[in-house]
Amino acid sequence: MSIKKVHDQDLFHNVIGIGLRMYGNGYPYAPQTVSYITEYCRQQIRHYFIQHNQLVRKSHDYCPLSYLSTLVYTSRHKKYFLKRLQHFFQAKDRPVLQQDELVDNIIKDKKLTMADRFKRICRQTQISIDDNQTKAISSMLDRQRSRQYARLDIYYKSDALTSDDYLLFVEQQHSSFNSLRSLSSIDIQYWLQLNNLTVSNKKSVSKHDLRLTEICVFLIKEILLSLMDKVYHSPIRCDIHDIIRRQHVQNNRLLIQCAFDVIALEFIRQLLRYRTYMHPSIRVTSSTNDILSIDLNDIYHITMPLSCSMLEMLPDEIILEVCRYLHSGDVLYSFFDLNSRLNQTITFYRQHVSLHKTFYMQFIEIFTIILPKIESSIRSLVIFELESPLFFESFKTNHIYEHLEKLTLVNWTDEKLILFLDTLHGMKHFHTLVIQALDLTESVTNINLLKKILGANDNRLTIIVFDHECDAFNLIEEKETETIFSNIIKIDIELQTTKDLLKLVQFTPNVKQIHTTFKRPLTKILFAQEVFTHLTELSVYAMSWFSTFDDLKTLVQISSTIENFSFVLVTRDYSMIDGKHVLSIVPSRVKQFNYSICYHLSDKDDDFNASIIIKSWKSIPIAYSISEHDKRIFLHTILYQPNRLSLRSLFNKNMSTDYNSQIYKKVRHLHVYDTNSLSEISGIVRHCRQILDLIVSIRTLPSRNPDTQKTSIALPYLGRLDFLSIQGTPPDSHYIERILLVAPNLSAISIDFDCLFKLLSDDDQSLSLFYLLHRRIVILCIRFEETVIEKLTAEHIHCIARIFFRVNHMCIDLRNSKLRIESQIISLILKYFPKLMVLSLYGQLSEDINSNKDMLCQYLAEQSIGRLTNVNKFKIDYGKERLKVWM
Repeated sequence: MSIKKVHDQDLFHNVIGIGLRMYGNGYPYAPQTVSYITEYCRQQIRHYFIQHNQLVRKSHDYCPLSYLSTLVYTSRHKKYFLKRLQHFFQAKDRPVLQQDELVDNIIKDKKLTMADRFKRICRQTQISIDDNQTKAISSMLDRQRSRQYARLDIYYKSDALTSDDYLLFVEQQHSSFNSLRSLSSIDIQYWLQLNNLTVSNKKSVSKHDLRLTEICVFLIKEILLSLMDKVYHSPIRCDIHDIIRRQHVQNNRLLIQCAFDVIALEFIRQLLRYRTYMHPSIRVTSSTNDILSIDLNDIYHITMPLSCSMLEMLPDEIILEVCRYLHSGDVLYSFFDLNSRLNQTITFYRQHVSLHKTFYMQFIEIFTIILPKIESSIRSLVIFELESPLFFESFKTNHIYEHLEKLTLVNWTDEKLILFLDTLHGMKHFHTLVIQALDLTESVTNINLLKKILGANDNRLTIIVFDHECDAFNLIEEKETETIFSNIIKIDIELQTTKDLLKLVQFTPNVKQIHTTFKRPLTKILFAQEVFTHLTELSVYAMSWFSTFDDLKTLVQISSTIENFSFVLVTRDYSMIDGKHVLSIVPSRVKQFNYSICYHLSDKDDDFNASIIIKSWKSIPIAYSISEHDKRIFLHTILYQPNRLSLRSLFNKNMSTDYNSQIYKKVRHLHVYDTNSLSEISGIVRHCRQILDLIVSIRTLPSRNPDTQKTSIALPYLGRLDFLSIQGTPPDSHYIERILLVAPNLSAISIDFDCLFKLLSDDDQSLSLFYLLHRRIVILCIRFEETVIEKLTAEHIHCIARIFFRVNHMCIDLRNSKLRIESQIISLILKYFPKLMVLSLYGQLSEDINSNKDMLCQYLAEQSIGRLTNVNKFKIDYGKERLKVWM
């Protein structure tokens, strides 16, 4: 049977729309919101009837179970709910003219009214509804009604509401609820999608029971009243969507908390079972809620090993699954040396060590106690610059880490790196060095540093990798040298020009693979092919300037031994997007040719025929995206091989590939630039679902065609995304919430201060956005790019800390502003961010810090409100225009 309609709308949709107005502020809600709440109410009411079915099946035939009994029993812990239910029945039983129609719709017993029936059920289930506590609940419900009537009173007195509109609204209230009451049980079951409702004995139950429609009326009113009261009584501005999301989050949190409580309780029981026998002085009490109370001081001094704990009963697979959610340092700190079985289980974490997400004192303990015990197991090691002093000493005695194969150095400066490299000797298995985010200063010449790197570990290194965040090397600042490093066979490096590439190959004549990024325009230079006698793979990434066809031709003909080419270029030269021209210079010996080019006209008045360009590539498969608005085309061979992709946002609408294709599956770093708003990135992001970091550069551009401003495409699931950078201030900062919803592992964000402060000061922002930022973000970087503020105050820091309370790594970049690093700013940040591990500040140091560096530790200890009580429990690292505090 179909549901009845009112004004061509679903009857329940109409009833709930009227209910939202009654319990809200009188003004109508958007149809989408009403549909959302209608579905929410349907699920809640459906859940009640499912509970009733379950209870009926468990009851006996001689003990019929009514809908009313189920309603009371399932709500026995909600006194406010039961009190409102009692008022509902009392109103139904009043013999007044206005209630005649309602009373006729309730099948009453000859002896008992519905109110009496309700009281009897309460007595049978031992529920007290007339004690002193319920009087307070009645007062609370009265205040709730008072707030509701106050909201409606403002609506009734508003200038926008005429007397006819008011009468129409009242008429709609009566007619919609009466229409709902006129539905049959079959209609209700059809709406709830429950066609098998069970009633034990219909003849006996119908005399005392509510009709299904009355249950629906009461539950709908109860749901809507509770939701709307939470909306208007919330201390933080929110809407009804936020309230429902908050309920879901709270329910999930309770489930997880209950699970962990059970595990923790059982663990304590196991602990006591094996230890209280030897220590009968331990005092244990158990309450009715099964919560153990233990004198922890007694437990602390117990040293007898536990024979078998709940943790040891878990299989290795479960323990390793738990370890996936922990950092390497936490795994070693928590599990190592408990017993031989756990040591064997965490073998991977003993072989691949990274300690950068640990507190300072925790790191000291791991470094001094645990690392000496596992030094022979370590195969790969990650060292951040803050950790360098201790490792500097340990590497001097190079007999340790004798099985080390790979070393990764992160966030180092050249002045510290060149000293550290002198300590790397005698490790015969150490062949791979990875350097990330290297900061090149003027204190060391680039070419001398590179020589030190290439010759590290007594010329045993074969693979050197500089990631794309490293500064570019300038190698043409010194005369010819006879130094040769024949050990290098693969190198990834950031260079300035092709002249630097020539110099590099002179150092490394046996190199087979070169992956390079050029930061400046290519320099015309003649290469002697015999120099590159072993080179088989060349990868060039140059997106910072416009290449020419001659540049491409020079690189392709650089060596007669190269079999694999990969180019990522940008150009204004038409020849570089003409397939016939490009393929004509590719030697026949080449086995793989990966080519990506972004082209746009230098003169917008020139002709732009994209179809001719596409046809010129018919001999090999390609993918492309065309922007007719500004006459640009992005074109590449299939599959896209580089792990970096940088695209203008206008390419988001017309990409030729299907979004389910795997063409961009290798992309890990995505940069979308020249973006008017965050919503413009979705068309590009949906193709790159495996990205690790996303950078969005906002730029105010001239107005675009209407078709480029349509509603954005839904974002895909981004399970691997963990870093988001927003450069500039987008007009749709609320879109950050969508990104957070599809990226559950996003934990780091970099953002301009003006954008962040505007976001946090906006009262119209969704509550769920702030909640997601609060729960997810643990690494926060704030850039001050020509900010309008003159000084960073306690109010600014407190405003940020309210949302980002869980941050443990924080970076403040003042290099592009007039602000300076001051000791007061540092103490305020440490005060408002209690979980902070590392604080990094970049910019000019104030005069008081420069002149009193030795006193800063003591100052922070005095100003940190007890957190940094001892100057030996934290570390401060100074550098040129930088300061780091490790706690």
